[in-house]
Parts: sequence; C-alpha cells; structure tokens
Amino acid sequence: MLADARTFPDGHVVEADVCIVGGGPVGLVLARELGEGFSICVLESGSDEDATQSALLGETTGEPFEPLEEGRARGQGGTASIWNSEIRRDEWGARYGLLQASDFERREHVPYSGWPFDLAHLAPYYERAAAACGLGPFEDDPKRWHVSRCATPLDLGDEIETRVVRYGPRSAFTDDYAAWARAAPHVTVCLGARALEIQSDDSGRATTVDAASSPGTTFGVRARIYVLAAGGIENPRLLLLSKGREPEGLGNRHDLVGRFFTDHPTAGYRLELASRETARRLAFYDTLVRNGDLAQGALGLTDATLVSEGLLNSGSIIAPEIVRQMQALESAGAFACALGSKSMPDDALENVRRLGLGLDAVATSAARLAIEKVPALEPVSRVWPTTRLLNTLGVGHISGWSRLPAAHLRYKAFGVFQVIELAPEPDRRITLSSTRDAFGQPLPRLHWFVTERERDSMLRTQEILGKAFARAGVGRLSSPEEPEVFPTAHHHLGTTRMHVDEKQGVLDEHGAVHGMSNLFVAGTSTFPTGGYINPTLTAIALTIRLAERIKSTARSLSEQPVDS
Repeated sequence: MLADARTFPDGHVVEADVCIVGGGPVGLVLARELGEGFSICVLESGSDEDATQSALLGETTGEPFEPLEEGRARGQGGTASIWNSEIRRDEWGARYGLLQASDFERREHVPYSGWPFDLAHLAPYYERAAAACGLGPFEDDPKRWHVSRCATPLDLGDEIETRVVRYGPRSAFTDDYAAWARAAPHVTVCLGARALEIQSDDSGRATTVDAASSPGTTFGVRARIYVLAAGGIENPRLLLLSKGREPEGLGNRHDLVGRFFTDHPTAGYRLELASRETARRLAFYDTLVRNGDLAQGALGLTDATLVSEGLLNSGSIIAPEIVRQMQALESAGAFACALGSKSMPDDALENVRRLGLGLDAVATSAARLAIEKVPALEPVSRVWPTTRLLNTLGVGHISGWSRLPAAHLRYKAFGVFQVIELAPEPDRRITLSSTRDAFGQPLPRLHWFVTERERDSMLRTQEILGKAFARAGVGRLSSPEEPEVFPTAHHHLGTTRMHVDEKQGVLDEHGAVHGMSNLFVAGTSTFPTGGYINPTLTAIALTIRLAERIKSTARSLSEQPVDS
C-alpha cells in the first residue's frame, strides 16, 4: 500500500521487519522476493505530485560529465520510468545482457578486479531475474536467433565474437511491480520520504533510519533489517552521511565508500561498407524479433583476446549512418522555431540545403507523427515502411532497417558504437560536497576521469575490429584521431563494492556492510567491476540472491527485539 510521508506528524515512527531505502526496480523486486512473511517499509523520495529532479542534484569535478540529475528519476519504478529504448511503437524499455565469465574473474591486467563468486554461481539468479524483468526465458546464444536466412552472424576470425543482447519493457517495473506494491498489505511504500541518516549502535547494528517528508519535518523507521537500494550515487551518499557511530560514515573505516565509481562510456566510429550489397551481411546486428521477443547482435573481443592483449572489455553495436536524415530534421526544427518568432534561422541557406538532402526523412517523421496521433492512419505504414523503424538505440529511427524493402541498397555506411568497460579506479569516486540541499545535507560530488590506459584499450579494440572487418571484406572502419567519447550511459557502478576483505570492499560477499550485522546494500553500487553491458539484469539477479540471504539473516535475528 502507499503512504504519503507528508501526512506523518513530526517525530512519527514507522515499525517494520525490513526497511528498504529506494523504490526503484531493485527496491521493488527485493520487497516482492522477501514474500509475505515480512512487514516491509519502502522509503521513496519521490511522489506522484512531486516529479522534480532537484533532490537528485550534485556536483562534478575532473573531466566533463553529465549533470548528476540526468539519467536518474524518483518515484515508484525509479529510473525505469525514463528508460528510452523504443522496443515497440509507444512501448519503451531497456537493453539487457549477462556479464561474461571473465568479468567475474580476477584479471592480472586489471587491478582491483574479481568478484567474490563466479558466473556459474549467479546463473540461476540470472534466470529468475530475466522473468522479473519481463523477458521470459533468457536466451542469448546467437545460434538461437537466426530469425531469417539473411540474419547470420559475421565470421570475423578467432579474435572477435558475436553476442546477443535483449530488450525488455520498463512497464515490468513502472506498472507491474508498482501495482503489486500498492496492493500488497504487508508492504508500505512511503512516498515523499527522504532518508537522511542511518543510526547504529556499538554492537554493529543499524537501529533507525532518520527520514524527512519536508525540511524540518522528520520521522523514523525502526526495523530488524535495513537495505539501501537507492542507486550508485545515493547509496554511498547515505553511508557517508551516517556519522553517528563512525565519523567518516558507516562502512567507511577504510575510506572505501564512494570509491571505484564506474560507468559505460561510448565511442563512435564509421564503417564504410565495401559495397552497398555488404549491408545484407549486417542484418544480424539489426534488431531481431522472435516470438515477440526483441534482441540485437553485438560484437566484442573473445576472452582469450582480452587476456592476451591485456584489454578491458567492450561491446560494439552497429547501426546505419543517418547523418543526412538527422541534419534534415534539425533544420526542419530550426525553421519551425523561426516561423514561431517570425524570423529566419541562422545559416538559412545551409538549413535549406540540409532540408533538400533529407526531405525523405522529414516526410517520414511527419507521417510517423500523424500515425501516432491518428491510429486510423496505420495502413500508411505499409505503404511507407520507414515509418515502422524504431529508435531503439536513442540515435534515431533506424532499428528494423534490415527488414525494409531493398534494405541493402539504402545505406553505404554504418555507425559502430563501442560501449567501454572502465577499470576500478579508487580516485574516481563519490564524496560529499560543501554545497547543501534543501534538507541541509551535503550534495554528492563525483570526481570523473577516463584514464589513458582505458583510452588505449578502447583504441586497440577498435584497431582489432577494423582489421577483422577488412579481412572479411565488410568495409573500412575509421575514426577521428581523437574519437569523441560520450562519458556516461547513466550506469552508476561500484561505489559500495563487494569484497571478502573489508580493506578492499565496503560489502562482504553477501552484500552486508562489513562490520554491520543487519545493514545491506543492493543494486549496481555493489559491483566490483562492471563489464560493458547494461547492468540491470545483473543488479536484479543480485537482488534475488540478497533476498535469500536476508531471509536467513532474519531467522538469526528473530529473537532480538527491535530497539525502542
């Protein structure tokens, strides 16, 4: 059920078996996995009436990075509410994939690498996570995705392999799990509830979460078990703010909370095809549809190559180059804005030239908008099939290109988008700023950079891939001397990493804060390393695993009274 924390009187106390901080995908899945044997309080800072992002503000230092409020969201469903992969018309979601076996291993060429367990240990939880994410049975074997005679993986030699990533709907969390939480009598989702600090005693037990519904109006949650599920920025922030027993923050006696922040930067390259007929060979790297499920082929280096070359992991998505079309749409927008102000756009002649070169894209976009507003016009999409293309990658309506009539004649160049693994770097970290928010608390501050070693790994991977394309007669892969690297995929990882040694990780192998008997952390902040694939499936698998641990912990704490 839902509760509006703004209706709580000052000093109110909520009693529960388990307190979960964060009502996003991880928090909601955890609540459901724990089952009806627990009374559960979920603290969610957002509310239905307050959709502002001001509570997510922060600061960045170092190299350029997007504002910290970008790519995050509050309210039930959390960041899932802004996932923007168009997986069907008017249906949005995200990309899913498994970490590779090597991502879990300790790699000599990657300092601080290695998880406390291997892929085989997490495999059964991955299967359950796929169901929780609305994916059904998770199948990523390329041999199972030969959906047409044309859609066949490239043979690029021993160094390169084809992988499959999946797409799933955000509605699994924003609708299904949110509706379950509203109806579950043993779950109370407190909306508009900002967690301020975790209180603890000298025995290493968390005793209360202090929270606020507005500046100056506070309440508390007392529980047997506490779980932080607020993301890779807010999880470490709350630990750092909790200074009651430990001056440097809970779990921070070795100055590890907030360190090892990673994300998934993306670099772009251009693949000029050997001939337009070559596009036929790339159909497997378009979106693939099988029994209503959506997937896509991707390219990456084999584990053996990563080790022999001493490289970080990465994966490359391939999509038709549509610079001409996007420029035409930008120019159409410039003229539309100019008409509104009864003026001419800057560089009017250049904009006219761009419009002329891309009139087909402008017309397609107009037809697509018309169909969205008037569904009765849907037959137009059969006459004009380009209106059926999806913006699955967030770079324009191109997904589904291989299923267009004469698709192999439409494109002479493709973009290659390389998603990059970053190494665990202790100085890439979240700390507390001197600037304070509306609740009087320090904002989070991210110090961000990409190392030369990480850039070199990216460029060497591109070189290996380019040579493989050339040998196979696919085409020529090129990039600027200094390729532009977009810094973030909004995947905030590693800031409360797991490690069996408390001097190398904030959490133990079960997700418990070292030195604390009843305080756990869930989500992407727990990752020791992040691979390159979108992290949600792994985060949900870890959450299901954590639910089992909490159940066993609860049994050992069952005789201990809740502090009063």
